[in-house]
Amino acid sequence: MALVALFAASAFAQNPDALKQIKKSKSAEEVKALISANEATMSAAENAQAYNKLTDIYMTEVSKAQTAIQTNELQKQMGQEPKEEVDMPAFYSNLKEALEAALTCDKYDIQPNEKDKVAPKFRKANGDRLYNLRVQLINGGQDAQEKDDNDLATSYYTLYVVSGKADLFAEQAEAAKKLSPDGVADPYISEVARVVSLSVFNSGDVDLALKFTDIVLEDPEKLNDGLSLKMYYLEKSLKTKEDSLKCLEAYKDLYAQYPQNENVFSQLANMYANLGQTAEQEALIEQCLQSDPNNFTAWAMKGQNAMNDQVYDEALTNFQKALSCDEEDTGKVALVNTFVGFCYSQQAAQLEEYDQQLETLKLAIPYLEKARELDPERERCNWAYPLYNCYYHIKGENDAVTEELRVMLGL
Repeated sequence: MALVALFAASAFAQNPDALKQIKKSKSAEEVKALISANEATMSAAENAQAYNKLTDIYMTEVSKAQTAIQTNELQKQMGQEPKEEVDMPAFYSNLKEALEAALTCDKYDIQPNEKDKVAPKFRKANGDRLYNLRVQLINGGQDAQEKDDNDLATSYYTLYVVSGKADLFAEQAEAAKKLSPDGVADPYISEVARVVSLSVFNSGDVDLALKFTDIVLEDPEKLNDGLSLKMYYLEKSLKTKEDSLKCLEAYKDLYAQYPQNENVFSQLANMYANLGQTAEQEALIEQCLQSDPNNFTAWAMKGQNAMNDQVYDEALTNFQKALSCDEEDTGKVALVNTFVGFCYSQQAAQLEEYDQQLETLKLAIPYLEKARELDPERERCNWAYPLYNCYYHIKGENDAVTEELRVMLGL
């Protein structure tokens, strides 16, 4: 009971003298110093007032700069030279400080008081005066990037995204959503979140990068981009067996959310294979084919598994089913055609009669030539060697096509 009493006293501790000093202060530096020295001994209500005071100070400078910017724009429209020069980096910095102070103010403002009631005093006013200014953080980030200050740019972009999801602006965001023709409160947040995710990932914070991709995924138009980034981050974070198992669970969650997405299905199936969970992979493929019998990727994977097991008849059947499906990715189609050619070549090698070998190799040529047509630079599949092998045995080593392929392969 004594321990509970101690925590209760701490939660509602008060330091009115410190708060009085803060309210009398005129500079942000002085307020920050006083908060730093007294925050732990002040109540939540007092801290809310302190941080609101800090917000007010910064907003005074922001408002002055805004007025000057608007005046300059008006003068330009009237063909006049702007009379007042605005320090834009200072404007962005003051806005950033004001927003951060307002967010901290809100953290304290929504804490229950001594009567266990939540009655925020500053949320509405701070939300109204800061919500529409947030877009200036994007301009601040771009300005910092132009000066090669990527850390500062990331801090602006990060604050833009974080504040966009903050409860402080929930009311304003909902109002903006209702006014928007397409029902989108913030048309920029998904793209800024994408940029930030890349930046924090490159700095080594994978978990934070993944959180930002979740915001990208909220935008239907950026779904594929968000998924691609998320899967890329997951793969690049793999270092141990534990990482792989954690990644597998993340892929399972993604597949549960986006079962129709080909890339998610492929990555989950490949992860099962890499971890040696063949039964789970086969079950996943069968599940996919039950819901989508014309799934190119599932048939191709089924064929590849049979090919790896050297069950070439089964592999060819599955590959043929894959090729009968509609698939826009010509690289994938080229790869399956190459696999078909490879399977026929392997079957030919297992035959004892030379004439039968030649007939089987002839079956491979149309598929390998199709792969050549779709992927002439061999960026996705290496059709050249099995095709050379076919022509070498069927047309001979002196044939022009055989020679062309030999030179290509450097044989």
